[in-house]
Amino acid sequence: MQLTGHITPDNLMSLEAYSKFRKTHKTEVIAHRRLRSVQLGEHLNL
Repeated sequence: MQLTGHITPDNLMSLEAYSKFRKTHKTEVIAHRRLRSVQLGEHLNL
């Protein structure tokens, strides 16, 4: 899949494919999200 800035129905995963992708990549996504997060006080993260 190439990223061109245009989303078409062909770019979307089926629910089954997304479920498998999510299970195998969940820890990577969480780690990536933590790297991009900034804590602003005790109860606020951006």
